[in-house]
Amino acid sequence: MSETAPELPAWHARSFYAQILLIVTVLAQAAGIDVAGWIERLGFAGERQLLDFVVAIMPALFGLWAWLERRAPRFRLVFRRVLT
Repeated sequence: MSETAPELPAWHARSFYAQILLIVTVLAQAAGIDVAGWIERLGFAGERQLLDFVVAIMPALFGLWAWLERRAPRFRLVFRRVLT
């Protein structure tokens, strides 16, 4: 990453939200939360096996999304700007 790239607050980057979704889905699965059942209650009823598959691959998809976003950055992500 180039030190000359302009700064961008981390929470303005799409990859930040991809990583948040990744963490949330992994924690939900680890806690035994039935995400597929929650999706069904939202009206996306379908084959339970398909929903289970989607829930299982969500962390991988969110991780891939975050990696692709940060692979060729146009900005340096910062959490706090240094005042000069």
